[in-house]
Formats: sequence, C-alpha cells, structure tokens
Amino acid sequence: MKRVEAAMQTPDGYWRVEVVRSGRERWYRVSHANTVVAEKAAIATVERILGPAFETLVEAA
Repeated sequence: MKRVEAAMQTPDGYWRVEVVRSGRERWYRVSHANTVVAEKAAIATVERILGPAFETLVEAA
C-alpha cells in the first residue's frame, strides 16, 4: 500500500515533491504542474530535476 508521508512544493506551485512510503521503501514523486515527471526517484534525482528550484521547496498544506 502506497502512502504519501509528506509533500513540498515551490512557492508558485509548479513543482511538487511527495515523499511516498510503500512497505519498507521510501521514495519521491516529482510533479510539474499536472504531470508526474519522476516516480520512485532518489533524492539526488529530485535535486537534479528541480535544479535551482530545489532550494525553494516549502512544506505543502
């Protein structure tokens, strides 16, 4: 069973990163607008995809 543990997004809302847990695994899902860009990504992959926008992530409500 997959469960979103937390989510962060850029202030403009275009990038969203969700921390997903599935059993013992934890990974990241990256979305841009309404498109999933990466599923089951490592944090290094998230940083590479977002580039400078990674620094602007804030906790999503």
